[in-house]
Amino acid sequence: MEQKPMRGLAPLDPPSADIARLYLQEADAVRARRDRRGGSRVQGWMTIATAAVIALFLTASILPQPTDRPIAAPTFVLVMVVVSQISSGATERDGVQRRVPRHRALLVAVIVICVFGVLSSFAVQVLFAPRPPFLLAAVPLWAACLVLGGLGVAQLRSARVVAGDHRPERPPFTRSARLTTLALGLLIATGVVAGAVDDPLVTSMVAIVAGVLVVIGCAGMGQDWGLAALGAVWRVPHYVDFGVGVAMLLGVAWNVSAGEPIDPRAGIASGVLVAIASVIVSMLPERAEHRGGR
Repeated sequence: MEQKPMRGLAPLDPPSADIARLYLQEADAVRARRDRRGGSRVQGWMTIATAAVIALFLTASILPQPTDRPIAAPTFVLVMVVVSQISSGATERDGVQRRVPRHRALLVAVIVICVFGVLSSFAVQVLFAPRPPFLLAAVPLWAACLVLGGLGVAQLRSARVVAGDHRPERPPFTRSARLTTLALGLLIATGVVAGAVDDPLVTSMVAIVAGVLVVIGCAGMGQDWGLAALGAVWRVPHYVDFGVGVAMLLGVAWNVSAGEPIDPRAGIASGVLVAIASVIVSMLPERAEHRGGR
């Protein structure tokens, strides 16, 4: 009895020239992504921004307090959490592989210097308590943050695009991402207004709501409405709006922690401007490559 050949054992037909060309292009793209060890440009800018925020936070923590008001630590912490989430999304969008850096010893040295600077400042504050010399306590902190910012500059320099590398297509700016962008902008605007009004009850309520919303945004990792997704879909206008809003928020928090709140009218006007800008950037039209399928 004649046996029939098993399905799937027959030799495959050779691919056409067009299919073979697509295979080669994809192989080149994978090889280019493999060679991009340094990180993305967004990651470098986010590292620099994080260093600046940490410098402000640590400097505010050693400023002499003319009043009994606590340092606005929750504001700085929440900003750093949001920045780290957006940075992770932007890095994943760029297709950068997380690999052990070639100059691992240099990275370890940066970490050691940063930790040593923070511990040195803490030791100065303990030894010269209750009023340590400001510069003696601040210089180690500034040096540590300057080194961290230098790491961001190194990431920018190493974020080269290898010849033949094609950046992954930016995901579409979905309705959920637009709503998250708007909510984040309105939250920052509310924080600016609350800090300018300088009412302890209002500030506490805004801080609680902000903490809950940030936790929800972090829990949405992998979803198009999470904070990490914003880094994958944001463009330059979104980052500019976010940076200006955060700068205003940290400025207000700095003044409140120093016991010198700004004029409430100026704070409310600034918050309104941040809110309007957030509405505008959340409604920006989609890029041309996504319009056809929407």
